[in-house]
This record gives sequence, structure tokens and C-alpha cells, in this order.
Amino acid sequence: WNLTDNKETKRRLYFADLKTAEILSYYEVTDTIIDDVKCMDGVAYIASTKWGKDASDYSDAYLTAVDIQTGNVLWENEYKGFQAKSVTLPGYEGGTDLLFLTKDTVALCDLENGAATLTLPVISEVLDTSAYPDENTFRMWGENGEIFVVGTDSDSLINISHRMECMTSSNEDIIEADY
Repeated sequence: WNLTDNKETKRRLYFADLKTAEILSYYEVTDTIIDDVKCMDGVAYIASTKWGKDASDYSDAYLTAVDIQTGNVLWENEYKGFQAKSVTLPGYEGGTDLLFLTKDTVALCDLENGAATLTLPVISEVLDTSAYPDENTFRMWGENGEIFVVGTDSDSLINISHRMECMTSSNEDIIEADY
């Protein structure tokens, strides 16, 4: 995908075939700022924010699914009063949910229609997210080293570690470790 402005001041998100470099379609970007795009199985999942009158006044976050071949919007959901951050796709084929992160909430959403099946407040600023490889469960790393887990089998964020820092013997690098 690639976001460009043309001379008519229309902003478009272009989708291209990586093997042939042929442009397949585009998505017309309206008055939102794109925060993240993830693609899977011919669909682009777009996290964007519609800003208010000035840069500090964000108003609404959007989660949009677009067919890459046609550029048609499959579905779009609005989250009033939030700023979009990222989309995390399932970590395995056949996954049914994605994780939509805003500045203040985390939502577990159905891939087929974008409906939020679970929406929870974010406890601390989330720095990164990932999906477990074989289930509809997602990990989030917080700003103070917290690790949170959310998935279809839980109705709340599960804090699995208050702080986790692993340093090399030279104390130069922080690394992730699975225990």
C-alpha cells in the first residue's frame, strides 16, 4: 500500500501487486489521518483518526476494511472520542478476530464485520502488540514493562507480568523472552 496526494488534493491509499507492481485499486481517504494499515487475505484493515479543529483535538477513530482488488469498503466502524493507534491481525490462518488499539481503549473485533466483541479501557500506554500463533489471543506490552493478554475467552485484560526486563550480560540490550 502507498498513500499519495494528487493534484486535485484527493488523498488516496493505493494497493499494488508486489510481483507485477500493477496498481490493483485505491481507497479514497477523506478527512482522516491513517495511523496503521495491515493486509490479510485480500483485505486491508485501516486504523485512522478524524481530527477536530486543531491537532490536539482528535474526535473519532475509525476501523475500516477495504477489498484490495476493488477498493470497495467492506465495513467501517467508528469509535467516538478516540485516537486510533494500530491494528493487529490474528497470528494464524482461520483467525476470526483482530485487535484494534486506540489511545484509550482496546477492542477485539470480528474480521467479517468489524463488530467489537470486547472493548476495554487501556490501563497504561501500549507500546507494542502481537498475536499468539494458534489462537484468538493477543499480547500487549505496556510502557512500564507490563504484559497484558486479551482474547475471545476472556472478558478483561489479564496482567501476566507487572514488569519484565531482560538484559544481556553486557547490559546493553533489552530482549524479549518467553517463560
